[in-house]
Amino acid sequence: MEFFFSDSTSGGISLPTAPRQGPIETVIKGQYDNGTITLRLPPFVGTGERLLDSNSNDAISITRSRGGSFYAGFSGTTGIPLQGSGKINILEITGGYMKGTFECIAPVDSTMGLILPPMYITEGEFKLKSPY
Repeated sequence: MEFFFSDSTSGGISLPTAPRQGPIETVIKGQYDNGTITLRLPPFVGTGERLLDSNSNDAISITRSRGGSFYAGFSGTTGIPLQGSGKINILEITGGYMKGTFECIAPVDSTMGLILPPMYITEGEFKLKSPY
């Protein structure tokens, strides 16, 4: 599947905070015709490629409006263990915008009792206003 998020397509970047801790992560979120895709990164990310592995809390989640949640990477924030694979590449952070690409193989969250094939994102892109 291919996706492109820009400010005009219900996309955005946020820095959620915790009391007395400041920002806890960078959340890049976009809507597509069947749900929401969320990318989770550290609070102050720079340019470069980030592999979704057990050495980071980076993750991609896909929530379908017709049912099913799919995850790639590890998210200590949500407690979802390492699964799937993929990468997020931050290409540019300039002029109040962040631009990047992402791809993943995301299996369904098996704790929900659903048996569905994994979702594949092969050419995800975003260019969104950045809070940095």
